[in-house]
Amino acid sequence: GAAQLARGYMTENYQNYPFCYAKGFATLRRRLGAGDRMIVHCTAGKDRAGTAAALTLTALGVPRETVFEDYLLTNQYWDRAGRERPGMDTETVASIFSAREEYLHAAFTAIESRCGTMESYLQQILGLDDAAIGALRAHPQVAIGADAEIALAPTFHVIEGVKRAVRLRTHGDSLGLRYCGHYA
Repeated sequence: GAAQLARGYMTENYQNYPFCYAKGFATLRRRLGAGDRMIVHCTAGKDRAGTAAALTLTALGVPRETVFEDYLLTNQYWDRAGRERPGMDTETVASIFSAREEYLHAAFTAIESRCGTMESYLQQILGLDDAAIGALRAHPQVAIGADAEIALAPTFHVIEGVKRAVRLRTHGDSLGLRYCGHYA
C-alpha cells in the first residue's frame, strides 16, 4: 500500500543522497576542516541534513553505532509541524516523517557498494584529498562521551536544545542542499 511505496521512495532517496548532494557535502567537509562555523538544514532537517550529519560524523571517525543513535534522535526531537496530509494513514505518516534506521543504512550501503569504503567515498566522490581529510579530523567539531552522547564544540550552534552535530540550517544555498532557507 501507500506506506510500502513511501518507504521505497525514502529508501531510494537515501541511496542517492551521498552522490547527488556530493558537491554540498564536500563543501561542508572543507568548511568544517577550515574551522568555519556551520549551520546545516534542509526542508525538514532529517533527511538530507541528517545524511550530512551522519556522513560528517563518520568522516570524523565516530563509530557507526553512535552515528545511527544520533540520527535516530531525530524522532525524539523533530516536530512534524503539521506536515501530514488529511487522510494519511498512520503507517504512511511514520514512513515519511520518521527517521528510520533502514533509510540511513541505505545511504551507507550505497556508498559501500559504489566506493568500497568511506575513505574512498571521501576521496573519489567528494574529492577530498588526504590533506583535506586530515584538516577535518584535526578540527574535531564533536567529542564523544563515555555515554555516547554528542557534545557540541563552539563550531556548532544549538537549536531548540537538540544535541546534534550538523543537524541545523545553512546560510543560503551555499552547500547545494536544495530548499535550504536562511537561519533566522
